[in-house]
Order: sequence, then structure tokens, then C-alpha cells
Amino acid sequence: FLLHQKSILGLLVLLVLAFGTLRIFIPTYWNYHYPQLSGNITTGITEEGHPWIGAEDPKLVIKEFTDYQCFQCSKAHFFLRLLVDKYPDKIRLVHYHYPMDEKFNTVLVKEPFHTGSGMLALLTIAAARQDKFWEANDSLYAVIRHGITTFNIQEFAEKLQIDADQLKKDMYSESALKQVESDIRTGLKNNIIGTPSFIVDGKVYTGRLPNEILDIINEE
Repeated sequence: FLLHQKSILGLLVLLVLAFGTLRIFIPTYWNYHYPQLSGNITTGITEEGHPWIGAEDPKLVIKEFTDYQCFQCSKAHFFLRLLVDKYPDKIRLVHYHYPMDEKFNTVLVKEPFHTGSGMLALLTIAAARQDKFWEANDSLYAVIRHGITTFNIQEFAEKLQIDADQLKKDMYSESALKQVESDIRTGLKNNIIGTPSFIVDGKVYTGRLPNEILDIINEE
């Protein structure tokens, strides 16, 4: 395990102490205009438990490994979400959590870096249990660009129109932590060392997808 049992329980204690408010550190250069996204796209959960959005019978499946405090992840994610909006019957986007947070991704990250991104991943996992993963995911990327240093969970729950108490309970659960751990392990097995990274047909692409991959959706 990336987070051993004692580490998991210890982290849960720290999370409980932070109950209601997350403290995160966002770089000041986050100044990017985010597009409006459609809320009428089909969503689901893979057999392995990963949230997806887009086509039920896709021509192209893109697995994204992202970090909520990664600026390029944000840009890449919204670019792909717009593609899904444009080609909802051809593309499926599948999400994997890959926080470059020293408290979570302990194999790759040895010093403080993107502190808090792991907790934001837990937040979206909890939102997913109330069928609001993509709303939470997109909202996070749209909100944290403003350079906030604290994040109010109660207000976030109200915005998503979900149960705040249940959101907090699920967020601080051991199962949520293990889900993040599982995603990180998958990334490590695929030699992913940075974000954003993508897997298409078993091949890893870091930073961006090449045009020839995206051209697949235009092929007959």
C-alpha cells in the first residue's frame, strides 16, 4: 500500500480535525477562462469504479490522470470536456485521481508539493457517492483558479445541492482514501510520473494528447 494502515488512520484523524474547511495552496498564476459545459451528457461508473462521462459505446476512450492543483491538468481537462460535449456519442472520458501531494503520492512526491490536492480528490469521491462527481470535478477546477487558500465544504455542498453531512462523512472515510490509493497505484504501474497524463489503448501520453489520437473521432 502507498498509505499503510496506520498512515491511513492517522490521516483520517488529521482530516477530522480539519472538518468543514480544507486548507490548500494554489499558485497565483491561475488565471484562465473556463468554458461553460453541458450538464446533459451521459455519465456512469466503470466496472473498476471509475467515473466516466460521454459515450456509452465509445469510439475513443481516454483515461485522464489529474491533480486538482495542476494548472495544465485544468486546461487539459476542460479541453477534453468540450470535446465530449461536441462528440458525446464518440468519446468517453474516464477519471483517475493522481494527486501530486506528499501526503498521498508518497512514492513520487518526497517534499511538500500540491498540498491539499489529495483532500480535494477525496471530496470528489464523496460527491460521486451522491451522483455528483462531474459537477464537483468541474466546479473544483473552475473555482480554485482564483488562488483561494481555504475551501468551505458546507458551501460547496450547497452549491452542488447535496447533503453536506454525508459529503463530509464519505470524504473522511477509509474507503475514499483507498480509492485514491488505488488510482495512484494504477498510475505508478503505468509509469506515470507527472500530470496531466492520459492512457489511450494502453499507451501513456503526458502533458497532452497528440493530434492523431484526437483525429480518431473524425474517422468513419
